[in-house]
Amino acid sequence: AILLCIIGMVYLIHCNIQEFKNDEGSVKVKHTSNRMRLPKITFCNNHPIKRSYVEHFNSTGQLSEEVEKYILLANRDPMMIGKSEKELSELAELD
Repeated sequence: AILLCIIGMVYLIHCNIQEFKNDEGSVKVKHTSNRMRLPKITFCNNHPIKRSYVEHFNSTGQLSEEVEKYILLANRDPMMIGKSEKELSELAELD
C-alpha cells in the first residue's frame, strides 16, 4: 500500500512538472499609455484646525482653557507662522 502511494506521488509530481515546464512560446504585449490628466495647480490646506475655529467653538465657554490649549497644541506646527512670542510661550508651557 505504501509502495502504491509512493508510485502515485511520483506520477503526480511528474505530471505537474510537465504541465508547468518552461516551454518556448511567443508572447505579444501591447501597452498603451492612457495618462490621467492632472490639474496644473493644486491647492493643499495645511491647517487642519484653524485657531479662529477653536476660538469660535469656545465662544460658548464649554471648553476649559486646558482643552482649548490642547487642541491648539496638537495642531500647532502649521499654526506657528505669525504667532507672537507670548502665544508661543503659552503653548510651550503644556509640553
